[in-house]
Amino acid sequence: MPFSRSTLLSVGLLLAALCVSAWSPPAQARRAASVATQGYRQLFYAPGPARARRSLEPKFRSWKERLVLDDEEEIQRYIRFVLEPGKGGELPAEIPVTVMDAAQGDVCEVAEGDNPAIGVRVEPMAVGFNHLSRPVLCIAVPVAGKWASEVVEGHVLVSRPRVVRMEDRFALWLPVQPLFARAQKLEFEAELSLAEPIELRTSRWQVDLARKTLPDNRMRLSFSLERVAALPMGEGVEGIAGRVPAIEVGPRVSWDDIALEHRSWWAATARLQGSVVPLAARVLAQPDLLASVREAAAIALDETALDDSGGRGGTWLLPERATTTADAGSGTAASRAALLLALLRAADIRASPIFVSRSGRRVSPSGKVLFLNQVLVLVQDLSLRGDGQPLFIDPSRGSSWLGALDESLLGRDAFLLSSEGARWLRLPEEPPRRHWTLNVRETPEGVFEVSVEALLEGAPAARVRQWWVGGHLDAQLPVRDLAWLGGAWRGLLELDAVEAAGGRIELRAAGSLGRDQVLERGSLVAPLLPEVAAPGPFRATWPYSRDARPFDISLLESWTFASRRSGGAMPDGDRVTPFWEVEALGRWSGPLFKRRSRIRFVGRSLARDAAVEVERFQAFTGALLGGVSAP
Repeated sequence: MPFSRSTLLSVGLLLAALCVSAWSPPAQARRAASVATQGYRQLFYAPGPARARRSLEPKFRSWKERLVLDDEEEIQRYIRFVLEPGKGGELPAEIPVTVMDAAQGDVCEVAEGDNPAIGVRVEPMAVGFNHLSRPVLCIAVPVAGKWASEVVEGHVLVSRPRVVRMEDRFALWLPVQPLFARAQKLEFEAELSLAEPIELRTSRWQVDLARKTLPDNRMRLSFSLERVAALPMGEGVEGIAGRVPAIEVGPRVSWDDIALEHRSWWAATARLQGSVVPLAARVLAQPDLLASVREAAAIALDETALDDSGGRGGTWLLPERATTTADAGSGTAASRAALLLALLRAADIRASPIFVSRSGRRVSPSGKVLFLNQVLVLVQDLSLRGDGQPLFIDPSRGSSWLGALDESLLGRDAFLLSSEGARWLRLPEEPPRRHWTLNVRETPEGVFEVSVEALLEGAPAARVRQWWVGGHLDAQLPVRDLAWLGGAWRGLLELDAVEAAGGRIELRAAGSLGRDQVLERGSLVAPLLPEVAAPGPFRATWPYSRDARPFDISLLESWTFASRRSGGAMPDGDRVTPFWEVEALGRWSGPLFKRRSRIRFVGRSLARDAAVEVERFQAFTGALLGGVSAP
């Protein structure tokens, strides 16, 4: 994280003193800011307009959230707000209230008997909340013509019902800051039973929670704050869990407890019986173990549809029985994983479910129980390449992804169920290699003969394979995985794809191109590199780390021109930083130009002061790959 240990300690002590019921007066806040409270101010005070302009923005006069936790009934979040527009401003057409997990059945609605002039709707949430299986945004919509006052009052209920096969619903991470606008006064309270194994804790800040005993062996925890900034959001941030102040709700259990209970359930659901038996016969009929794995993946992942309403599965969402999934022809990722396990075990292939968090938070056996929202299947005794590396199968994907992991999962902590309790392993961290070879020769007629070959592995190979098997439609082309073929030469060369050993895929393309297609403004056409990170309003005071996408690509280029002289000078081709490295060697020999490059971006999370590395990388590689002039 971007803050030093001493700074965080100062932050914690200051928060404990300041935040029991309200913020300090302005004079005290200014004194505190002079003694190492920069981290605290960045967490709660996002960069914004000057005070004169801020008065023109809407703000919540009050924001109250009441959380009711009950093991027997649904979990309920009552959110009440009073929003006033800025000076001279109009009431907003919609007000983002909170983000929910649709995969767990979360529903938002107008609180009963309230808000006759407020409606609600939901839409997918694209950024920030990747710790949820299927995040959706709950939006309050003021009804036109119903407001006579100058403020909007809303009362929204977000509820999570008891879900069948949901082992533990108490995995909540609630940001302290409201989404839409700053809050003049913010109040939070939670009611829970003292008999239930539930605990509340703070993340990225500290506060003394007020406690009050209630009837029926229940307790209320609460705090209130003043002048709290809105939660700053922007493109390029995949996950904010663990990065901003939040309230965490979790079960008071250990990872070993979860492992032992869930192992029994998974063992019961992944049995070979009923309609699974004839499917297992197809797996057993294969000539070798690897062929059996491929057949099992085809049955469980291609012939069984993914039930979108169930999300991607994970620790909390337990699977249906394999027979139920086979009969229905569809299921959640967890249910498809159970079917896959049953088919593999029928062929005497050892396989286990493992669980991963797609968020950037580290998970460890000594830590609190956190989000694990991605289920995988681990085949321990079989390797696609024969190198002894374990085989991972993602049941939320098709069989085209056999042995490939999405880049967002690389290097994550994984939770494995075992008979002794929780076991932990680390997913592969190195990004998959992509090898490209390009040969271009200019004929005496001025036409260029082009030949491109590539060997892709991992997620790039899986995406290209999936596109190819799906009919290679142009609209679904994975352009960022195809270098020149997805960039300037898209659709201009005849492309062929061939399966290679070890789960790789070979691409070949050839054809003739005109000079204006080979040269862009007099320079050699550059390959299209994978995206490093989405653009966003990142500034020095941005409170999150920036999420980047690691990749590793090798390029071998040969360009031959019908000329008697060489091209212009080569741009500098070597650069190494803690986040990315480029090694490129290019030289002219008369009209023949050859270049060998290896380009890697290995940084995943960039701190605030390192976010500029994305722009530096793009500028450097753009000048390198596009900076060679033809003779």
